[in-house]
Amino acid sequence: MAIAHYHDLVLAADVAERDADGLATSFDVRVFSSPAGEGPTVRRELPADLGRAVGHLDRRKLDPDGVIALGEVLADLLLPSGARELLVRSLERLTPGEGLRLRLRLPLELAGLPWEYLYIQRAHGEKDATGFLALDPRLSIVRHEALAIPADVDATPRPRRLVAALASPTASGWAPLNLDREREVIAAATADVPGLSVDVVTDATATSLLDSLAAGADAFHFAGHGVFEQTGLGVRQGSVTGRGALVLTDGVGGAATMAADQLAVNLRGRGVQMVVLGACETAKRDEESAWSSVAASIMEGGIPALVAMQFKVLDDAAITFARALYQALSAGLSLDEAVSLGRLHVFNEVHPRQDGSWREWGVPVLYLRSGPGAGPSLATIEDPDARAAAAAAARIVADLRVQAIGAGAVYVGVEAGVLSGGSVESHLTAGRVAGTATLVDAGTIGGGDVTARADVESLEDGGRLTGVKLGRLEGGEAGGETQASSGPRFCAQCGAKVAGARFCSECGTPVG
Repeated sequence: MAIAHYHDLVLAADVAERDADGLATSFDVRVFSSPAGEGPTVRRELPADLGRAVGHLDRRKLDPDGVIALGEVLADLLLPSGARELLVRSLERLTPGEGLRLRLRLPLELAGLPWEYLYIQRAHGEKDATGFLALDPRLSIVRHEALAIPADVDATPRPRRLVAALASPTASGWAPLNLDREREVIAAATADVPGLSVDVVTDATATSLLDSLAAGADAFHFAGHGVFEQTGLGVRQGSVTGRGALVLTDGVGGAATMAADQLAVNLRGRGVQMVVLGACETAKRDEESAWSSVAASIMEGGIPALVAMQFKVLDDAAITFARALYQALSAGLSLDEAVSLGRLHVFNEVHPRQDGSWREWGVPVLYLRSGPGAGPSLATIEDPDARAAAAAAARIVADLRVQAIGAGAVYVGVEAGVLSGGSVESHLTAGRVAGTATLVDAGTIGGGDVTARADVESLEDGGRLTGVKLGRLEGGEAGGETQASSGPRFCAQCGAKVAGARFCSECGTPVG
């Protein structure tokens, strides 16, 4: 079920104390508003080693356990006990078709922290990825830039235009990017959408970018390199000044940077509703100027919504995110939902790696200035039934084919806190399973369709095979099919032997 309305939980923070060098050492935070009410102001102390941990995350030096540990620190800072209680109560108030937007109003000193990794453990026991708030499709984490200009959003289905600028300098010093693949991804995701025109600018220069925007656009996408250039030392010890920029081409294979304010000027007055920057460090800023980042400068130009990258992002992760994002937007889903789906697709791609690249799903940052509601979209399909059919195409698919899952090994096809819409498919083909295999692991299924299918030759003693593991089923449908060529039957829910029984003796699931 698509989310038609988002309720806002607004977290407002202000610097409380600084040290002798002017660096923030503590801040005050409170729930300014939420569906469950307001909260008191709470003082939080910034850990001295927080910057070092964020640096390790930036450089892909944290494994999943390290990312979870950092996420817990971030949640302890921004969501103390009272705020956490309001978050839980706000989620409990949601009805089908509703979501919760965690809107962050932060001072400059806190805006550079990776709040997209907020982590709250959902149950006692082993900590896993289900505690990341950004991986819960009911939740949208957005950055709010306070500006004295309106943010006009037009979500009415109508003909739309997307301009995609691609640039990868061939000069030495710049890593080659698979922009042909990104162009194919955008084209495939939007090919069958009536009323949506897509204009692609290859080897984009400042001139060709401006020419492409002359006729106006509803959305602007950039794929290429982004940089954050240090320009000097800040007034406070240890701080630096700099500016964000996109890397275009100069027309002959060289690089030509377009600074944040220059891009904002080029986009202004073109009717752009949303901007997607699939380039590294486009959300990064210095500690001196709020407008040093590409993202913040664009918001200052009056753009209602923007997606940017806070760290360097792997090329394959950026492409995966773009594919899921535009499939969802083309189906008429809001940008909040599209970003959530994009994160989940990247998460499923990087989850098996269990190394520093595991953090790629949290790199995208969503800036959104519109008020409560579904937010901006690229909806072009006016007929409700046709939009619903298109939304079903925005699905998550995990497909694994292996010879064996050995003893002690753990495989999870799709892992998420809540599944509330769209379609989820998880397929497993294996010769033997001696470890633990779970096709879909979700805390709650609140809507949509979930299918789990396993074709296993043998399930050995000690092996466990689970089709759909969930805390509760609120709506939607969950289906599963498990086939084994030999050996006893096992419950698709908990993996226990059923020995011909109609119901599992362990969990009560029908097996006949």
